[in-house]
Amino acid sequence: MTARWIGWLCCGLGMASAGSVVVASKLAGAGLPIFVAAALRYGLAAMVLVPWALKRRERLWPDGGDRLLLVAQAAAGSLGFSVLMLTGLRHTGGTDAAVIAGTLPALVGLLSLVLPGTGLGRRGWGGVLLAGLGTASLGLGAGTAGAQHGGGRWLGDLLLLGAMAGEAVFVLLNKAMRAPMPPVAVSAVMCLLGLLATLPFAVNEAAGFDLAAAPWSAWAAVLWHALVPTILGFVLWYAGSARLGGAEAAVSTALMPVSAALLSVLVLGESPGLHHLLGIALVLTAMALPLTAPESPR
Repeated sequence: MTARWIGWLCCGLGMASAGSVVVASKLAGAGLPIFVAAALRYGLAAMVLVPWALKRRERLWPDGGDRLLLVAQAAAGSLGFSVLMLTGLRHTGGTDAAVIAGTLPALVGLLSLVLPGTGLGRRGWGGVLLAGLGTASLGLGAGTAGAQHGGGRWLGDLLLLGAMAGEAVFVLLNKAMRAPMPPVAVSAVMCLLGLLATLPFAVNEAAGFDLAAAPWSAWAAVLWHALVPTILGFVLWYAGSARLGGAEAAVSTALMPVSAALLSVLVLGESPGLHHLLGIALVLTAMALPLTAPESPR
């Protein structure tokens, strides 16, 4: 198996696991304060990732300008994405979140126009277009999915759109680093920075909240979020994107909303429809398009 196919497999699995963030955030945010849930997630993940990186003798801090890029990644993709996602899902449903997650490929493509070294070719843009159509089709039968949330649904949708913008910046800043760090090390740093940013707010929230009263589903969701999307998803994404160009990595992000939609059906009990099948078919076609291009020499 070539490095390119390994990269696709890693990025695809990483983004599929990232789709479970929607369900985990919905359950965690419903039972725990926002910053408490975020800090617990980062703390649990850091307890695994930091010793792992040290055992592999990987440096936990880059050199020069890459430091600013790493901090910006943590702010946009880790802290911003997590907090906005947790907050937004308090006001809207999982199906809406899956639909809005479908804007991620388009946001990545648009931002690639202004970030150096991440531009998309014709096949890349074709893949982004198909991925956008596929993920948008997930909303064809979901227009009333979040109606029970009342007027706050629109606030939730805007917060979720902000979360997707943060994730798009996260995806592209990784390709902009001059000397990319190993996947385990950079994931460990992301969690440490996220923990440092959320801990003061989490302590303040915990002081006025009875943690013992939180439902088991919230604790289980935090544990899942820490172990699967944060650890496994981060490591797979970084390992895969290191083997791919910016266009291919961008298209693979379309698997995140597909995974979110399917898990919303299975875990949150939302009704599936033909629009889900249509969306999955278009997204898989979008992922296949760049693979038909000749592999560029490295």
